[in-house]
Amino acid sequence: MFHYLKKCRSEFFIYSLVSVVYALILAATGFVYARVSESALSGNQ
Repeated sequence: MFHYLKKCRSEFFIYSLVSVVYALILAATGFVYARVSESALSGNQ
C-alpha cells in the first residue's frame, strides 16, 4: 500500500481532491433541495 502511494502520489492527491469536491457538491445539493422542499411545502412564496 505505501509503495503504491509513493509511486502514485500525484494521482492519489488528485483523487482525494476530487473526492472532497464531490462530497461538498453533494452536501450543497442536499441543503438546496431541503430548502426548496421546505419553501414549496409551506406555501409561502
